[in-house]
Amino acid sequence: MKENWQEWLIERKKLLIICGVGLAALLTTFYLKSGAAAPETPAALETSLSTQRAGTGKESSTSTSENSNWFADVKGAVKKPGVYPITSQMRVENLIALAGGAMEEADLKRLNLAAQVADQMVVYVPKVGEEVAEEWTAPVDAAGSAGSAGSSENSDGKINLNTATAAELQTLNGIGEKKAEAIIEYREKNGSFQDVEDLKKVSGIGEATFTKLEELITIN
Repeated sequence: MKENWQEWLIERKKLLIICGVGLAALLTTFYLKSGAAAPETPAALETSLSTQRAGTGKESSTSTSENSNWFADVKGAVKKPGVYPITSQMRVENLIALAGGAMEEADLKRLNLAAQVADQMVVYVPKVGEEVAEEWTAPVDAAGSAGSAGSSENSDGKINLNTATAAELQTLNGIGEKKAEAIIEYREKNGSFQDVEDLKKVSGIGEATFTKLEELITIN
């Protein structure tokens, strides 16, 4: 009888050990699958935040310095006429806002407020009924764009490299969509063209193309 009792205890002990091992294995598997991660220590968290701040500062510095030497002149019916620093992402509307906004008598309908600004751009805001040479009013043209002081097409019919839109540049013989984009990209990165021959510095435009365009373009 005593031997049977001992055998029964041994069997139960084995069963309890097996159950314990199985339960431990089950809990371990559940923990791993839950993807629980150890909390970051204060030192690790500070390092992470410092890295993020450093990255953000670098991007901001790059963006700010890209067109740091660009300026535009605002004249006419604005509250604070003058020369203001600009970036390639700004529009005529933003430029007028820098000048304190338009005066009550300003005739904004004669301006293309959505036109993208450019270095050395001049925008004249006329008053209602004021007679101003069209070249000073940055009017809305057929292409819906405006030049440095109005249309990017010069009075003699030449295309202004510093103010022409991609659509206007593509009216030039030999200038397609890609070359037009390359011209605008060059202008945004390097500032205004200082000489028409600078066009040859644009990727994809060689001597032959420049020769065909020389009499059709201007920088003024």
